[in-house]
Amino acid sequence: MDTGQAEVENLIKATALGDERAFSQLYRTYYPRLLRYALVRLNDRDAAHSVAQQVLVAIWQGADSFDGRSRPDSWIFGIAHHKTVDEQRRRDYQSVPVGPEQMSENLSAPSGGRPLRQVEHRDQLLRALQQLSPHHREVVFLAFYEDLPYQEISEILDIPTGTVKSRMHYAMNHLRRLLPRGGGGD
Repeated sequence: MDTGQAEVENLIKATALGDERAFSQLYRTYYPRLLRYALVRLNDRDAAHSVAQQVLVAIWQGADSFDGRSRPDSWIFGIAHHKTVDEQRRRDYQSVPVGPEQMSENLSAPSGGRPLRQVEHRDQLLRALQQLSPHHREVVFLAFYEDLPYQEISEILDIPTGTVKSRMHYAMNHLRRLLPRGGGGD
């Protein structure tokens, strides 16, 4: 496990013991990431804020259930996945789409190692991402923004790794058709 994940694991363990400072650090680290994840999945800013809060409450209340068999990121985004699914069910899949400007505002600071901001035409990318299904956007988000490997995405979403690969393949083919060739860097 890398140093960052070991540190997060220690924060979770301290949170399980009631350490409010440890939880505060988890909150500062994960709230923006959880918000972006929920926004990508739900396309609704208010619902995304609500889900991010629900995930953090679940972490506070259930930190003692983290058993260390998975990476902390996988555990946290697994909770986020379940909360977004619950929210989607609650809303009967009625989402209010956000435009590229709102999505850009919320996706402008990815935490992963291969940020999508390297694509020259951000507005075109965001419009293209909006044309993907929520399942396909979610896989792209977890892979590129959170830099998670397919196996971990599989665990988070509770789907076979082959399904993750298939969704990513479909999403990337779709994005290639919609985006101009030769996306440059910053």
